[in-house]
Amino acid sequence: MVSMKTPFQRGTTSKTGGAAGTAGTQVLNRREGRNDNEELIEKIKRLIHEREAAGCTCPPILIVDDNDFNIYSLQKQLDPFGIKAEFALNYDMTFERISHHRGEGCLGFELIFMDCDLPGKDGFETTRDLCHEMERGYFTRCPIIATTGYVDNDIKERCRLSGMSDFMSKPIIPSELAAILARWLR
Repeated sequence: MVSMKTPFQRGTTSKTGGAAGTAGTQVLNRREGRNDNEELIEKIKRLIHEREAAGCTCPPILIVDDNDFNIYSLQKQLDPFGIKAEFALNYDMTFERISHHRGEGCLGFELIFMDCDLPGKDGFETTRDLCHEMERGYFTRCPIIATTGYVDNDIKERCRLSGMSDFMSKPIIPSELAAILARWLR
């Protein structure tokens, strides 16, 4: 699988003719030149099975964005992988959702997609506070992926410094989403 050497670098992807269940793109294995979406889908199936076996029925992904279209669009791109997501619109709702998924039998979120430009406390401050709570052991540790329409190096650096694990620009390209899922889902 193509992976990033450091956070905030883009992986290598290729557009294809739109195989079923891959949202029209496939992640390529650089060494073998083969489609890795099947491997990713199997990885996701194992993850969901593990969560269900542990009694956890909550979605494995949290989307934090104040724009309904962005939430809808990202969920639609997750659908071919069989992943359901929960959403939060702002700082307070993010902490509410994560706190709700701390109970017995719940494994918490596996991945958080964080919009940088939230109303009130922005995605940078939300991420800093989440990382602080994760370090304290109050929340389960998980990668936080920046999602933003701004792609300059200053924004990427702010994402990194706030504690975000990786960066994905909007509009989200399905092949980049597949690479992020392959890289960060356990």
